[in-house]
Amino acid sequence: MREVSTPLWEAYGNSYIMQTGEDSFHIKYVLALRNGTYGPPVKVNEIVRTDNKIVVGDWPLHANRPIQDKRTQWHNRGQKRSFNIDYADGHAEYFTFPASYGLADAWTKVSPDYRWW
Repeated sequence: MREVSTPLWEAYGNSYIMQTGEDSFHIKYVLALRNGTYGPPVKVNEIVRTDNKIVVGDWPLHANRPIQDKRTQWHNRGQKRSFNIDYADGHAEYFTFPASYGLADAWTKVSPDYRWW
């Protein structure tokens, strides 16, 4: 396993992640690059539900890293994928994703009717 030599704060300026550049893991992206590489992110008036729209979360909220990976473990509770999540309505919670959350969710269509988006 590769060791992480630079803390997230030093590498990225924070230890949280925003969905950048593409929709994945049921999350509509909220951040794009200034040069327009990814196209425009979601606009505030496009957020039809704010109570379940993830804006930022603990790194890594995605399910593309095994839960046993020690880079994931410092942000989870035991063997549950649980993270601090901030939502578009301004509330935050320590959210536990379903046990089935995994790579199969990588490219599912985003829907505001889902439990998060």
